[in-house]
Amino acid sequence: MEALSLLVLVALSLVDRAEEAGLQFRNVCGEPDKRFIYETLGAGAAFFDYDMDGDLDIYLVNGAASLAVEGPPNKLFRNDGEGHFRDVTEESGTGDRGFGVAVAVSDVNADGAPDIYVANNGPDVLFVNRGDGTFLPAGPDVLPPDDLMAGGAAFGDYDRDGWPDLYVSSYMEPSAFQEGGEGAKWCNWRGLRVGCGPRSLPAAPDRLYRNRRGRLEDVSESSGIASAERSYGLGILFQDLNDDGLADIYVANDSVPNFLFINNGDGTFTEDALTRAVGYSGEGLEQAGMGVDAGDIDADGHPDVVVTNFSHDHTTLYWNQGQGFFADASYRLGVGKNSYFTLSWGTRFVDLDADGALDLFIANGHIYPQVDDVVPECRYAEPNHVFLNDGSGKFQLQEGLGLPSYSSRGAASGDYDNDGRIDILVNNIDARPELLHNETENSGASVLVQLAGEQSSRDGTGAMVIVTTGDRVQKREVSSAGSYASANDVRLHFGFGSETTIIAIEVQWPSGARDRIPSAPVASILVIKEGRGLVALRPFR
Repeated sequence: MEALSLLVLVALSLVDRAEEAGLQFRNVCGEPDKRFIYETLGAGAAFFDYDMDGDLDIYLVNGAASLAVEGPPNKLFRNDGEGHFRDVTEESGTGDRGFGVAVAVSDVNADGAPDIYVANNGPDVLFVNRGDGTFLPAGPDVLPPDDLMAGGAAFGDYDRDGWPDLYVSSYMEPSAFQEGGEGAKWCNWRGLRVGCGPRSLPAAPDRLYRNRRGRLEDVSESSGIASAERSYGLGILFQDLNDDGLADIYVANDSVPNFLFINNGDGTFTEDALTRAVGYSGEGLEQAGMGVDAGDIDADGHPDVVVTNFSHDHTTLYWNQGQGFFADASYRLGVGKNSYFTLSWGTRFVDLDADGALDLFIANGHIYPQVDDVVPECRYAEPNHVFLNDGSGKFQLQEGLGLPSYSSRGAASGDYDNDGRIDILVNNIDARPELLHNETENSGASVLVQLAGEQSSRDGTGAMVIVTTGDRVQKREVSSAGSYASANDVRLHFGFGSETTIIAIEVQWPSGARDRIPSAPVASILVIKEGRGLVALRPFR
């Protein structure tokens, strides 16, 4: 295993192809000096197939110069199937000009076409996909109006009825930045004069919306979500963390304890982060949670959780000991030391070298532009990090990848050219995006599994897919959530290293149905339909 890891280390290649791929976009997020904390949050990105042609398209969220003015539009880019993207924002009707933060994607009305939810500093927007390349903003009969400052958004089917529900995290109350508000005051951080927050500012309530056949109903009170103390919510997970088959909700909170809402199975949740050891670091300290993701890093069948944090603190890797009880293993597993001085945001557990072990991508970037002049161990623009998994759950930071330095925020993962290698999309604050194309030459064998639900949600959200090859078993849950402010490809990627034979694929659907495929070829996109099994197979390009 050690020799294999060294070989992969040399071969791993991520190349920024944003410009040549046609992603003409530049993020705007407040003034350059970042006087107010909401100007430091940046925005998210999404990989999804809006026109259902089999190729991943891209949505990039934009902000504005201030809360008082419209910003440049968010942009939708259509993939032509050859690795190039065309700006279809105007013709699709998706160019929202609010002060955008996050994007979430799911088929809200179960018509087979993915819809786009944009979480703003101000009123949020749900763009309903009409299936003809255009979108319409939903009215108040579908999406209850709000005017909060968002931190994140994620879809998941918590009641297993086949209709994706929505969780929206709130960062703080807009009143903090009105005339005379606390958000206009100055604070000191390591000798820097910076805008205050978030701890001294008024937090806002998170919201949970139950999907009632295409209409989103606020159930924050009745579900128990509103009983949690108001916090500064950012990244969101919406998946099963305690192995009971029900989607739980994890929220990374900034400067206060994180949330873990355990699904009780009756429409209610219990906040249990303290008992399950995922609210604080292993030292018992509050951290500044930004992004979050989950994945089984050691192939023991239980999803582990990663939370990115502020500089002078480590990214926290919570190892799942079983049934949703965790332990902080950040330093033991190789992530803590190498993340201490970086300020990190979007993060994904993805198998970048397709060896069957989930690697870790982290998007980095400080929030204070003047940090370079005063704090020598930090940089405002930082290279993003890739940690390779040695197969046991231990990680090694990869040096010499040549990744550019930006102040990065949202990050999404997906295979945009359908070649079997996972790519990364990054939205950088006040800069152009990165489209990190995976060009690893000695990548292992792999498949992409695409689900099509019937009783379950159309994209298979919440389904568990178990793939067996040789003596290896890999288990993944379908979810577009995870990272920071972003939405990911819902197709599941499984790498196999030198294995070339799939013994079995099992799908456990939220409806209770099960499909089993006794064998399947690698180097393919496998489409599995609920109740019918494997219905289509497309070889990689």
